[in-house]
Amino acid sequence: MNGESSGSSDTPRGPDDGKRSRRADDDRRRSAHQVAHLFRISAQLLVAQDLDEQLRLVARGIVIACNYRRCVITLFDDDWNVWKRAYAGLTVEEAEALEDTPSLEPETRRRVLNERYRIGNSYFIPHESDMGVQLSDVGVSTSRPESEFVDWHPEDFLFVPLRGKEEKILGTISVDDPLDGLRPTPESLTILELFAREAAFAIEQSLLLRELSRTRGYLENVVTNSADAIVTTDPEGKIGLFNQGAEKMFGWTQEEISGKSVVVLYGSAEEARANMKRLMAAEDGEAGRLHGHETVLLAKDGEEIPVAVSISALYGPEGEFLGTVGISRDLRPWKRLEKEMRAAEKASTVAELAATLCHEINNFLEEILSAGQISLLTLDMDEFRKMYGDAGKAKELEKEIERLKVISRETLKIAALTAKLQRTADDGVVYETKEYVGDIQMADLSGPDGVSGGRILIADDREYIREFLKDFLVLEGFDVETAEDGREALKKVGGDHYDLVLSDIKMPHKNGYEVFAGVRAKDPDTKVILMTAYGYDPSHSIVKASG
Repeated sequence: MNGESSGSSDTPRGPDDGKRSRRADDDRRRSAHQVAHLFRISAQLLVAQDLDEQLRLVARGIVIACNYRRCVITLFDDDWNVWKRAYAGLTVEEAEALEDTPSLEPETRRRVLNERYRIGNSYFIPHESDMGVQLSDVGVSTSRPESEFVDWHPEDFLFVPLRGKEEKILGTISVDDPLDGLRPTPESLTILELFAREAAFAIEQSLLLRELSRTRGYLENVVTNSADAIVTTDPEGKIGLFNQGAEKMFGWTQEEISGKSVVVLYGSAEEARANMKRLMAAEDGEAGRLHGHETVLLAKDGEEIPVAVSISALYGPEGEFLGTVGISRDLRPWKRLEKEMRAAEKASTVAELAATLCHEINNFLEEILSAGQISLLTLDMDEFRKMYGDAGKAKELEKEIERLKVISRETLKIAALTAKLQRTADDGVVYETKEYVGDIQMADLSGPDGVSGGRILIADDREYIREFLKDFLVLEGFDVETAEDGREALKKVGGDHYDLVLSDIKMPHKNGYEVFAGVRAKDPDTKVILMTAYGYDPSHSIVKASG
């Protein structure tokens, strides 16, 4: 269902109708191109590891896909002072002039985002306004004459705020020189504002990783649980460390491959030597480092795996060569994604593209959720809490834990939306549409998706586990309540009916076995699932719990 009605086939069509139809077709193709380019930039942002590179990708994407010739991205610190810039569409002279331009005062930046200038989620500052006059001495003037514009003036300003969690302003995107010479409208800004959202997400992720990487525990966790393959070699090229990501990617276990020559991953000694030569040839201007080199490695079963490999040479305090450490990112998902995107563009449809993106995004979301939960479990351990407490950083630890909780919650929301979108694309579900850009309609996914679950009670003494499970199950359509220990769980079961009780085993007051027995005694039809983080032990047997 697309919300459009068909007219009578007997209605005559004049020349104006043909022109309007061609314009509508052109608008649809232009919008489809913009959306496809936004998807490409989103995929590239996930691969890019450097914030500067991510910002440059967004700036170039805006110039290519949106209606503006020039774009400047400016990031603010907590006091609204500029700490980073990226731009696209500027000449060398314009870029140099921008760097020499005095920065605005933080208070002036705040006043730019005044509701009187708001259009959609952006802020348009006419040159004749009071704020426009204050801004007249900043920025870089356009080289285009005023006669090339319609109602846009060369000294007008357009800002799109980069909003993070809790609406925190991370910076702004400013654009000018519109191709059509027109002032913006809410509809014309839609794609630009989507680019701003992608930039804000990339910025927050970069800042979060920077903070987390300061702790040794996080680094060890990344090495162990990274989806990328991390492999070290000694001076003779024999494999040492082979993390879980490498085991999953190549099919070898640490025990099987430890001590073998790295040649087994390259397929030939010649290819391994060629990579070592690239490493030492300083292709990127620094000997001993190879970044993002695309090559093909071999799995244990002989499958060829396209990867982007970054390798660093390791040296001792006296400059002696100790070996190498390499990180390989599996490019198969991106190769498949590129193939699907090309097919979607040729077929003039985004249905296949949406399903593919949802699948690939959900894979990454699963990795984020897994890493987040592992980090939470680690940081919540008594020895970690004692270590941070002894160092006088208990508050910092709580902030890190809370930040990981927020990441988990937001990731679940995104996963629920992509799952709903994928079900719609895969199953051909009839859906309502709403206006998107111009004459283009978009699927309205805001309503219920038909999921109807039962009532579940979650019992666990760790709050972040209770809330994570609750958020997940609520998004899946279940009615969920929680209890912080076994005693509270049995009290709730005594006063109400639940289809399922999901209980931790080790809890204060009453443990999971006692909860199991109490639930069975009260309502034998209620299902009970016992959870534990301590692995298998005969004492965990459900037979013991039922007896």
